[in-house]
Amino acid sequence: VPSTNTQTGFSLSAELGFAKKENRLSGFFASAGYGKTKNEYPSLPTANSKSDNFSVAAGYFSRAYKSLGKNFYVFGEGRAGFNYSQADNSKSISGPEIRDYGVNLGLYPGLSYKWNDRFLLELRFADFVSVGYSKREAKSVNDTKDIQRNFSLGSSLGLGYLSNIGIGARWVIK
Repeated sequence: VPSTNTQTGFSLSAELGFAKKENRLSGFFASAGYGKTKNEYPSLPTANSKSDNFSVAAGYFSRAYKSLGKNFYVFGEGRAGFNYSQADNSKSISGPEIRDYGVNLGLYPGLSYKWNDRFLLELRFADFVSVGYSKREAKSVNDTKDIQRNFSLGSSLGLGYLSNIGIGARWVIK
């Protein structure tokens, strides 16, 4: 009898920025997501598992544009945010509850093309530099708690730099 594995998830994110000057944009971002996973093995019911996951993130960004000529721009973006996620697992090795907390800062370069007065088409590259702190609390079935803390300092500069590109559009409301 074959196993059944189902996974459902959704997320929503939004950014709202305000132009302080003609070449400067600052604002806030927020996102939230939910996911559910279920694995059933009829020939080995003790291996069945299910998980509910929830996450939220929010923060502040500031972006400065510099003209390259003829509607093309280069930009630099600073971003600071926090995130929280929670996973409630059933019959999992990691335990029934995991909570993650994080704070991060990053600098991102990019290119922009001004299509018209209301739309910008943009490419945002991977982080030039990033700093982060995270804390994970895992509570096991027998109510023991494991806490892990992590500090990171990194950059995506290197041979794989172009593998993490964001493509998007900005709508300018006047």
